Amino acid sequence: MIQEPHRQRALVRDALESVRHAIPRDLARDVADYVGRVGDPELAADVLVDGIIEGRVLLSVDEFDAVRLAMEACGRDRDRRLVWLEEHGLKPLPAASDEFDD
Repeated sequence: MIQEPHRQRALVRDALESVRHAIPRDLARDVADYVGRVGDPELAADVLVDGIIEGRVLLSVDEFDAVRLAMEACGRDRDRRLVWLEEHGLKPLPAASDEFDD
């Protein structure tokens, strides 16, 4: 469901902040610029997701959720890139036995 522009911008900023540590600085700068100066959160969300996919950035579940919420707010809840990220871009969870190995 498409949200109001203010909400879109807030959710895209949240998504950006959640993955900022894992993406190139120029990508983060471009996304922030599209959200802020240009005022186009939909373009910002698209650029962010494309950059995550192109950079093969692995996302935690929380990071993926932030990106998904931003995309949904921008009316892209059925975007095939979200499906790809969910299937290929999530960090694998450690097996229970891995957590307790010495």
